Amino acid sequence: MMKRTEVWKIKDQVCTACGEELDEETFELYHREDTDEVEADGVDMMCPSCHERITDNDADRGETEDLLEEIEEEMPDASRERKTLEYLRRFSGN
Repeated sequence: MMKRTEVWKIKDQVCTACGEELDEETFELYHREDTDEVEADGVDMMCPSCHERITDNDADRGETEDLLEEIEEEMPDASRERKTLEYLRRFSGN
């Protein structure tokens, strides 16, 4: 399991949703699975407002996971950041 600071060092320091530059002290981790474990491939770095929008409630998390699974099947070779952006594009269209 990685620490937040390790994720900060190996990932781009921008929100994967909106592209805003992130501060090391205030970024949020979006866990792709409903877990608190931190693994680089299982989390995305987000600004607090994008993170709040995605993790608003359990129903949104279920919808999020369904969309991410669909995108994973359609875009298996895309980066996690690209998949998150595609998720936000689709989610905002609802």
